[in-house]
This record gives sequence, C-alpha cells and structure tokens, in this order.
Amino acid sequence: MARKTAAPAELSDLYHRAWDACAALWPLFLIRIGFLFVNFFLIVLCLFIGFWPLVQALIGHADELTSGNARSFFQNFDWMSYFTDWGSLGMMALVVAFYITAVSFFMALFDGALYSQMNRFQKDGENFSLKVFFSEGLRYTLPMMGLQVAWILVFFGFLLGVLLVFGLGALVFNFLPWWIGGTLAVPAGVVGLLFFLGFAVAGLLAGAYLVDGHGIWASVGESIAQVWRDKGRTLWTVLLIILVACVFYIAFNVVFTGLSFIPLLGILFTLVKAAVNSILTIGFSLYAASLAVTLQLEAKAAR
Repeated sequence: MARKTAAPAELSDLYHRAWDACAALWPLFLIRIGFLFVNFFLIVLCLFIGFWPLVQALIGHADELTSGNARSFFQNFDWMSYFTDWGSLGMMALVVAFYITAVSFFMALFDGALYSQMNRFQKDGENFSLKVFFSEGLRYTLPMMGLQVAWILVFFGFLLGVLLVFGLGALVFNFLPWWIGGTLAVPAGVVGLLFFLGFAVAGLLAGAYLVDGHGIWASVGESIAQVWRDKGRTLWTVLLIILVACVFYIAFNVVFTGLSFIPLLGILFTLVKAAVNSILTIGFSLYAASLAVTLQLEAKAAR
C-alpha cells in the first residue's frame, strides 16, 4: 500500500509554530544582545591595537585636541609613513584576521546553539537551558564554521557562473537588435534574482539540517534540494515574511527619520530609532532561524 504524504500545513500555521518557539526561547534574544556587545568590544579592541601609533599620537597631543585643533592635527599627521610601514601593515593584517576568526567563532557558536535549541523545542518541546545552549553551541561550532566556508565557496561558484552567463549573453546581444536584447535581459534578470534569493533561503535552511544530523555538504545539498523540489513553497514562505518585515522597517524609519528633525526631541527619536532597528534586526534573525527549522522539520515529516 502506498504511503500517504501529509498535506502541507497552512502558512499561518508555520508562522505560528516559529513564533511559539521564539516566544518560549526568549532568553536567546538576550544572549544575542550580549553577543552584539562582544562584537562591539572586539571592534574597539582591534581598532585600538591596529591603530596603536595613532592612539599614541592622540594621547600625546591630548592638550592640542581639547584646544580645538583636532582638524589641524589630523591634517598634519604623517599618514603615509603609517600606511607604508610594513610592520604597521602586518599588524593590521593580523588584527583583521583575528577579528574575522573571532567573529566567525562567536557566530558559529551562537548559530549552533540557536538552531539546536529551536530544533529541540519544535520536536520535543524542550525549553531553554543555558547549559544546553553552551554545550550544543560548542558541539556545533566547528561544523557551523565549516558551513560558513561551504556557503562562501558555493557563493563564489554561483557568482562565477553568473558572470560567465552574463559575459556570454553580452556577446550574443551584440549580434541581436537592441530591442530583442533588452526584452531578453528582463526575464534573465528575474531568473538570476530568484536564484540568488533561493540560495539565501537555502542558507537559512542549512543550519536546520546541520543540527538535525546532516553533514556540512549534505546540509548544503538538502537545503538547496528543498528549495528546488517544493515548487516555491519554502521560498515564498520566507520571502513573504521578509516582505512584511521590510514594509514595516521602511515605514518605521521614514516616520522616525522625519521626527528626528524636530528640535531637541529629534535626538530622542534618533535614539529610539536606533534601538528599535537593533531590536528588529535581532528579533528577525531569530525568527528566520526558527522558521527555517519549522520548514525543515515539515519537509522531513512529509517524506
């Protein structure tokens, strides 16, 4: 007897499941804010170390700066000797490498814990645990870093393919009337955009597959296959929520940017805008990961 395939859930149900997971695992939001401060600290530390000669000069000429001569100081600073010194350039390269490595590590740690906790809650109803967060985060740190490298390779491969197609297209268009070339360019651009969006959505899904027992390249392959085989359902589900978020984000920023020009109160509205934008960005990133887990588990149950 043929096995019956479960009917796909309504989109509203998928969105509700993802939201329930985010609401139940709300401490992840606070931890993500903590990681944001860690990132800020790393930026300040790297700038301080990488530009140490400039920092020394600023400290040595603090009296001049406080006297209102900051502009003349920066104009007279020997920038060429700083940026042509191999020792300074080597230090800057090491600092950049350290920052990229540290940020990649913390991103992988958080993403591993985030996807794992979302997976555990949606499958078994397991609530947040700080011990599980760090144990699962450390468990998936290296695989998540490997997934980052894998997607970088996939992206550059995709970019190379796009450049090759556009190069061949440009050669072909030279032999066609301009109106035919212009007509063909529109659908080609739409197809290219859909492929790019498809890869972006697959990037979200890959983390869900990784914590569900798949390897790095298997997670990449399964996420791309899911976007491809479900005839746009996964892509549309994610893009719809992105569209809603973008409309709200644009409307909010237009209103608060206008309010920021109000004398005195404008500073308050500017601070509110910055805070709300940060909260929205963090909240949306958590919700997108939760939705990716929801879609991945739905596809798994339908097999």
